[in-house]
Amino acid sequence: MSMERRTAGGADRQAADRVSAEEQKLFNQKFDIITEIIGRDQISIKDFQVNPPSANDFILDEYAFGRAHTFHTPQERMHNDIRSEQRVLERINQTPATKTAVALEYIFGVGVKAGNWLGTRADTRATSTFDDTRYKIDEIVTIENEDEETPPFGIDVTTSSNPEIVRDKLERSHNNKALDLPSGCSRLIYYENEEERRSLPLVPRYVISISSGFVESIVRSNVHAGKGGLAINQHSPAMLNIRHRILSELSAQADLRLNQISLTPPQEQTDTEADAIDFIGLQKDMFDTALSEVEALCQESSPSLQGLPAGKLRQALIDRQKSSDTAYKTLMNEIASMNEEVKSQKRGQKISAIAS
Repeated sequence: MSMERRTAGGADRQAADRVSAEEQKLFNQKFDIITEIIGRDQISIKDFQVNPPSANDFILDEYAFGRAHTFHTPQERMHNDIRSEQRVLERINQTPATKTAVALEYIFGVGVKAGNWLGTRADTRATSTFDDTRYKIDEIVTIENEDEETPPFGIDVTTSSNPEIVRDKLERSHNNKALDLPSGCSRLIYYENEEERRSLPLVPRYVISISSGFVESIVRSNVHAGKGGLAINQHSPAMLNIRHRILSELSAQADLRLNQISLTPPQEQTDTEADAIDFIGLQKDMFDTALSEVEALCQESSPSLQGLPAGKLRQALIDRQKSSDTAYKTLMNEIASMNEEVKSQKRGQKISAIAS
């Protein structure tokens, strides 16, 4: 290679590095605004000082995590939780992975609030740092329906494509024996909506996973600075894709959780398991309705999908998304694998019943 070509190649690489550095700088600037927006609307323990959760909620929480009952009043316990939050925030190391996860949380929140991903009556807020750390719920989604209330559900965000990490998130339901929660469920100590502040003893929890590169590209191309902070183009092809990925993940997990809980015969189910089936069933219907709407939009924009019946359309879109997003593929594959395990257990139950 000649000196001229080597020099030119080096110049091209330096230019690419500069562009990359500029893009990263812009991403970091948007990230700072994103964290400010999420923090501004985040549930705060300090708001519960006047009307705190019950002492029993706190006692159960400490017992469930192997701690002695060390507080005298709910206010004292809340003071300790605020200090715990401060220690967590001091230890947080903002790595590229955590930044894209926070950005994904923001994209989901805007999609729910401004994009009507789950209907016009849906709202979502970041949980308190305490509940996020303790019960692994990043966002709590509230649906206000005129006819029938849809119970709140939690979202745990990741951008990991590591099967072990994703499987752990799906299996780790924070359902130790003290809490006695069904598979896939968690709880919140500090919950707030427009009407009340209280604890939630049962919260179905769903994992959403999108690749870091895809999230970064959306932040760079679809998140724009404006007078009100940031705005997202909800109608771009990229946002349609991420909307479909998230809704299909939610629907698949709701189906998995219903299958898992149904391993226990109805007459043997606890009240909490029965409530979980009711909650998740309502959420499953809502996810499927929202997913059908976005599938129709995808079909309209893609000639190769037109004419496909609903079932084949859903699978074709899932396969397409898997081919372009490793984190999404990993999560959907782990959900499918867990469903196969449930089916195997059901077959074993039938064989045992016949034998007896």
